[in-house]
Amino acid sequence: MDANSLADPYGESARLEVFRDVERQRRKHGLMETDLTWWRSFIYERSGVEMTVFCPKDMLVQEIIQIKAWKSLEDWAKALFTNLNSQTDEAHPFHRDPYTLHGITVESFNGRWMQIMADIRNSAGIHLPGLVDLVSPEATTGVGVMVTIVHKDTEDRDPWGTATKKYMLVTSLPRISAGQIDFLELPMGRLEADGRVRGITAWEEITRFLPIPPSLTLNMSDIAITGSAPGSPGLEQGSNFALGCPRNGELRGAIFNRYSYQHTQIMLYEYRMSTKEFNSLEDKLRIGYLEHRTGEHLPDNGTTLRLLRMGHVPSVNAKDINIILAWALYKNLEITQRIGFGHL
Repeated sequence: MDANSLADPYGESARLEVFRDVERQRRKHGLMETDLTWWRSFIYERSGVEMTVFCPKDMLVQEIIQIKAWKSLEDWAKALFTNLNSQTDEAHPFHRDPYTLHGITVESFNGRWMQIMADIRNSAGIHLPGLVDLVSPEATTGVGVMVTIVHKDTEDRDPWGTATKKYMLVTSLPRISAGQIDFLELPMGRLEADGRVRGITAWEEITRFLPIPPSLTLNMSDIAITGSAPGSPGLEQGSNFALGCPRNGELRGAIFNRYSYQHTQIMLYEYRMSTKEFNSLEDKLRIGYLEHRTGEHLPDNGTTLRLLRMGHVPSVNAKDINIILAWALYKNLEITQRIGFGHL
């Protein structure tokens, strides 16, 4: 990249006008006061997206090159522009005075994490909250793994029937930030660029206790949002904004965290066991806990496994948002008959 490719795209007066609006938005977010001499600007162009980017003047050219090629910024910008374009629909609540992106400021960047402030406003000068945290692509998509165990001997004869004995396998681990040494959590991993899920909490322990293959594996987030089962309800690919069913754009199949482009998908691994197999699993877990109490085979990080009766999940553990989210998705998909023994 030569110096010309980083040349300021504005004349001084136009640049000052844009900067004043950007600085007004930055003040609303409590960001550090600056003046025009603090920033340099360039035009970001990628995947059909064009936007003005302000970055600190002391930022190295190599860092700017890295920002321009950063996949997380590209994905966020594509999703945002797709959503902003939906305001052309007359049914959209912002159709009469649509919001537009006037530029972003790079507040911080270290190659793995970026904080930006997006100046998004309408013609009346009303700004939308625009502080966003972006992380490196390999850390963008988290995967929650819901492991369920069904008693085959208690299944109803109805193909859509549910088992009277159904359990959820979760991890118990120290969460000192929450003041807990036995905090129950959904096993979490990450989705990498090659499409594989890696780094799942206690996965080796889970597969040791469950050596049989799961009877059902699916992405519950995607099914819930897209309604992929024939005739099943889901977010319609229409434009009925009044009913809360906008086009999904780039956000299909994921649950997004506030103020961040990080998102989570909930995967289901369901195992069907006979009473004998289940009792054996229960014994293994109980013996394992006894060994832990005597100090034998104690995991380095204190992580163990727990079985929760499915019907007791909300009352037993309403602390971990991912457990409650997985449980709610599962119950909804079961009630609407998008999962069930008729699909096995």
